Amino acid sequence: MRTANASVARNRRVERQLLHGARDHGVRCVFRKYRYALPFENSIEDDYVTEKVYNALLSGALPLYIGAMDIAD
Repeated sequence: MRTANASVARNRRVERQLLHGARDHGVRCVFRKYRYALPFENSIEDDYVTEKVYNALLSGALPLYIGAMDIAD
């Protein structure tokens, strides 16, 4: 079951800096324990997506996200 969940992050092409950044390592360690993550943004604006969503993806958790409507772009 863990492999199917972890594949969420592997299916995305991500910059090397995001994968190996030490700054958010602790956050990703916490997200690894869960299947889903609730990354809350500071505000809901067009084109405003922070590292919170990407940390969830990189850890293998599926982010349940309410924020920028154009996040898929």
